[in-house]
Amino acid sequence: MKKFEQDLFSSNQDFLPCIIYWWRFVEDVICLWNGPHQLLDSLVTYLNSRYPSINFTIELGGKNLNFLDLSIYKGFHEFGVYRKHTCTDVLIQGDSYCPISHKLAGFHS
Repeated sequence: MKKFEQDLFSSNQDFLPCIIYWWRFVEDVICLWNGPHQLLDSLVTYLNSRYPSINFTIELGGKNLNFLDLSIYKGFHEFGVYRKHTCTDVLIQGDSYCPISHKLAGFHS
């Protein structure tokens, strides 16, 4: 992904000035876009044409956008904790075959 980003930002594509910021955590990317939808479509087409094994999709934010475990709210970029509706808040089952230090790590952090 690092090489992918280096190639992207060293290219002279028309849509690059519309990218306000681009942050990546492993394979998840959040991008603040300030441009027309036609150029956004060009960005996604370009991203998906680079490597067949990497597929980008977009999610347009409304009042807020959920990214990883954050809810990012429009305006002043206020943040909140995001939990999927399938979240059980169970870190490691108590009867699992894991060291006790791993089971307690969630409580200590």
